[in-house]
Amino acid sequence: MNHLKTLFPACAIGDDGMLYYVTHIEHAIKVLNLRNGKIRYVDIPEVYNPTEWQGVDHLFVNRNNLYLFEQNGGRLLEIDLNRGKSRCFMLDNKMYNCDNWAVYALYDDIIYAFPSFLNKLIKIDLINGEVENKENLLENIEYTFNQKKNSYISKGVKVEYPSKLYSCGCKIGKDIWIFTEQNQIVLKYNMCKESCVKYILPDNISGCIHAMWKNNLFYILSSEGNVYIWDPENGRVNLLFDCEYKYLYPYFLKIAVTDKYIWMLPCMGRDICIVDLKTGEGKIYQKYPEDFCYYEYFDRSKYFGYEEDNVNYYFSMHSANYILIIEKSSGKGVWLKPEEPSLEEKIDYYRKNKFENYEEMDFGLEGFFMIIEKKTDVIGNICKNQIGNYIWNIYDFR
Repeated sequence: MNHLKTLFPACAIGDDGMLYYVTHIEHAIKVLNLRNGKIRYVDIPEVYNPTEWQGVDHLFVNRNNLYLFEQNGGRLLEIDLNRGKSRCFMLDNKMYNCDNWAVYALYDDIIYAFPSFLNKLIKIDLINGEVENKENLLENIEYTFNQKKNSYISKGVKVEYPSKLYSCGCKIGKDIWIFTEQNQIVLKYNMCKESCVKYILPDNISGCIHAMWKNNLFYILSSEGNVYIWDPENGRVNLLFDCEYKYLYPYFLKIAVTDKYIWMLPCMGRDICIVDLKTGEGKIYQKYPEDFCYYEYFDRSKYFGYEEDNVNYYFSMHSANYILIIEKSSGKGVWLKPEEPSLEEKIDYYRKNKFENYEEMDFGLEGFFMIIEKKTDVIGNICKNQIGNYIWNIYDFR
């Protein structure tokens, strides 16, 4: 099996308690049963072509509708999981090849989506199907896409990527709090009144990489790798964890705040760090499964998207061979290794959804003969592509 095809950037909890996601390479829509770890495919609607779609790195479920944000920022797909119907919204937010959305939220049948690289708000009305752009969300801000680039060295390769205007956000009631990456500005956007209030963080927080809201406080991961606690009511900021410039971005990318600990999850860094909320002491995490591994590439972050419910955080398999589940009350982590669909299920899914490439690494000799037995109309493609060339040349199946 090509294990890279099991990876997925983001996930979402459905109304049925299942975990939905789209795989990184094949763009197959799958659903994971969190109780037994088994995975099944979700039937693809007609408007969704996996080979043509540019990936999905943000998604959510509402009222049994699955919403997929295209990775390049171009489109939003709505799938009715009950009836199989779907519709597509053109968003035209194609700024970068991934991570084009800082935060999004649903309120009163309208999706409020805030781009990472543009100073505007995109509203998607789910009732009338209209898409509206509100320009100049933040006034008097100087930002030009790709004018300023960040860079790091990974596996001997220099990787450059554009700096963001907006890095992340939190939905709290009727408000969305949006954090900026390169300065101290935080916006509070009220979805009911459609009004915006600006806050300024202290200068010692040079920029926000990720933020979480818990117990009426914001926990902020800064670009220096520090963790701050900010009370927006009185403006007070406390430094909880000082990394002493050991973990500059992009070492860490996400934090998960529990009742006892904060998990600091790496981007290009090697280790997970666990910070005690009482003492601020950080320790390197060690309790991995025996067969745990990262499928590392020079530009692939170890952790990226996540979902949460009232009990847990669920971090997607963006690079690892396990899903990380963090319990909110105890702060303990559990590793879940999903069970992929059977070979026969995979073949049926490929045939039904007209996948063109059947790789030998995925299907092997057994899968090849199963495909032949089913007398599919893709045998010619199989011969021309990756699987079974040697066998095809010896045995004339035509």
